[in-house]
Amino acid sequence: IAELEQRVRVLHNSRDGHVRWAKTLRGFVASARDFATSTNDRIARKKLGNHTEIADEINSDFYLHLDTCMRDLEENRFRLFGFEGDQEVFFFDVFEMLKSDTTLYLAARRKFPQADEHRRTWKVANGHVGDCVYRQRGVLVNYEVNPREDFDPNPLPTDSEYFACRISVPILAGDNRPHHCYGAVCVTSDYADRLDSTHLALCETIAFILATFFYIRESAAQRLSVKLEKLDRPGTAPVLPG
Repeated sequence: IAELEQRVRVLHNSRDGHVRWAKTLRGFVASARDFATSTNDRIARKKLGNHTEIADEINSDFYLHLDTCMRDLEENRFRLFGFEGDQEVFFFDVFEMLKSDTTLYLAARRKFPQADEHRRTWKVANGHVGDCVYRQRGVLVNYEVNPREDFDPNPLPTDSEYFACRISVPILAGDNRPHHCYGAVCVTSDYADRLDSTHLALCETIAFILATFFYIRESAAQRLSVKLEKLDRPGTAPVLPG
């Protein structure tokens, strides 16, 4: 957490325009600190309760914190990404990957309200979501320049309407994870030239912070002697408003 706070302080004091990120990122770091504190408090009760129940509480809290972070991006999308009010179609997504699998499942999402909901999964190296995990680096793509079909052989009919550009960034982990990743962060717009390398740098910082949430949850599983799949299992993200 201290390292995250230091990184945000550096951004806040920079002269390259990144200061506008600092408020949102400080909120992310505060959320990570709250998650760490609540997780430690729950684990301290493990002698008094069922380990599986405590793990479920931590898991639910994990998804709530991810949703809070995506909500902050949604509410500050003009300041952070230049998105145009209620007109621009956007998606802010977090995907997670099971420790024993290579499939990326949707864990948290905030989107343009009128956009259809498609909870697609991605295999590593499939689509730009899976490609960033395979390459272990961020991907910025303008679909007017790089055809979507080159990476996704099975696009949905609404893809050309919703997605003109995309940033996908891996949430990097240690060596004990497939492809050294917990998952990925993705931001999309229906404006082809909306996102640039500056936004890619922002998403890389966001992914760095979100990795802390995944690490806290993984550490909790070890401390509770609960299989990670218990905390990781896809489909457990609560249904949230918005």
